Amino acid sequence: HVTFLAHPPMFSLGDDEEACRLEARIVSPNLEGNDGYLFMWQDGSEKEFFLANDFGTYWLSVQNDCGVSTDTITFRKQMLETAAQYNFFSPDNGDELNEHFTIDERARGAHLHVFNRWGKQVYTSASYQNDWNGYGLGAGVYFYMVEGECIEPIKGSFTIMR
Repeated sequence: HVTFLAHPPMFSLGDDEEACRLEARIVSPNLEGNDGYLFMWQDGSEKEFFLANDFGTYWLSVQNDCGVSTDTITFRKQMLETAAQYNFFSPDNGDELNEHFTIDERARGAHLHVFNRWGKQVYTSASYQNDWNGYGLGAGVYFYMVEGECIEPIKGSFTIMR
């Protein structure tokens, strides 16, 4: 009785992902049966699945006497390099455009601090929702810092034009 082995099939561990927080998840090749395959993960473990609980790149090599198939998946922490959508806004000038200081949707709900040119804090919000119009401040240059659970502090400047 002769048995022919087949090369391990190509497989996918899934698409790479970028996220603020990584929910622990099971990563597996989803192969039909294991047909005597040897599984080797990046950490040397040999199970048919791997628990990914941190950002990074995970790879799997599936091997038998006829060959090897491999794949990787990467989980990246979402990093914003800038938060403000525009470097100016013009509230209360009658055109109803650029009425609010607007930050990237991915940063909404973060803590916003606004400072004048002398470093005095003139506005703060613990959960910013793109709703501040610079009320009570004159035209000029201001500085901001956005920070949150998944956002390293981002600093920048903007101009209020009245």
